[in-house]
Amino acid sequence: MTSKHTVVQRLAHGVAGLSLDTVPNDVIDIAKRCLIDVCGVTLAGASTKSAKMFYDMAMESYAHGPCSIVGHTKLLQTLQGSGLFAIGDGSARS
Repeated sequence: MTSKHTVVQRLAHGVAGLSLDTVPNDVIDIAKRCLIDVCGVTLAGASTKSAKMFYDMAMESYAHGPCSIVGHTKLLQTLQGSGLFAIGDGSARS
């Protein structure tokens, strides 16, 4: 069965309808730690040599969009820019 909605849209819909009253405290604590971890990985990765390489490559292909990149002032196109930096800073590892 296929859906007309993307995974991100389905996830956003589920999160938007979530009430924190129904979420166990230990799950909330884990979510907070995950959010802090993502922020830390993003900030640490933003200054690496590989992140600069991805940024330079992205500026050649995806410049002039609404997407801000940690550590930089220029904006990139949304989908391509965010995808490159998820890979470039290591946060997209499986």
